[in-house]
Amino acid sequence: MTPTLRLSSSARSRIDWSRINDATLGARARGDTDAADADPKKIHQVFTVAKQEFQVALASLRRLVALMSWLVGLAAAVAVAGLVLFAVFDARVPGAVTCGVSLTSLVALVVKMWQLGRDQAMLELIPTRYEIALSFATSNTQLSEILTKFLTETESLRG
Repeated sequence: MTPTLRLSSSARSRIDWSRINDATLGARARGDTDAADADPKKIHQVFTVAKQEFQVALASLRRLVALMSWLVGLAAAVAVAGLVLFAVFDARVPGAVTCGVSLTSLVALVVKMWQLGRDQAMLELIPTRYEIALSFATSNTQLSEILTKFLTETESLRG
């Protein structure tokens, strides 16, 4: 059983879920109740559309991670400056305030970077896992099962 995964709201908002839904409806347009009737080309199209949408979201997440990395470095530098104020220049209150505020922002930035990294990993690994499964599928029934599992997993990602 696959654990329930959730993307952060910022990552969810960057994915056009309607394109994935439209491709899915095209793959199941005939009301395919029998998995043997599933059209392999349409099922592959669903995965292609999903991968494209995930790539768009990944590009934006990568930019955010790069920006956050710079901000973490800046917050660490300000924390060191606060320590210098506190220890060297004997400015106890300004040094303590500067150091405390920068350490607090540093913790918040690291938590946000952790979330973005988790989102990035999910958006890279999920399509890859299903592409591998598609490459091993030998029947329309297996393709249909893979599509159903993919849709279940992406439904949990939407939150």
